[in-house]
Amino acid sequence: MQLDQPGTTVGGVLARVLTFSAAEGTDLTELVDALRTETSADLESMPGFRGLIVLERGRHQDVLTMTLWEDAASLEASDMLASAIMDRIARATRNIAVRDVYRVLGTIGIAGLEIA
Repeated sequence: MQLDQPGTTVGGVLARVLTFSAAEGTDLTELVDALRTETSADLESMPGFRGLIVLERGRHQDVLTMTLWEDAASLEASDMLASAIMDRIARATRNIAVRDVYRVLGTIGIAGLEIA
């Protein structure tokens, strides 16, 4: 296992992070499953796509998705898909998803993100 040195990045890998919440009692299982099954082929066919991680807290009350992209160009090329996903989340949750972009500074034990 190797952790990048401070101030370095994993190649040019970028992460788009979407976070969203739902009101208590709202079941987001169907939304999360639909996003996983309906968008996986679209994501996997996009040049520069490196992976997807979905995290939850509180039985789908708070959800974080992270897509990993090889470089800025591939991240930008996926903007329309990200916007469509955010629209679908907003309709299902009646809440707005927040979108941020991060540089991947290091990894430990994540296959496919070896240090260049």
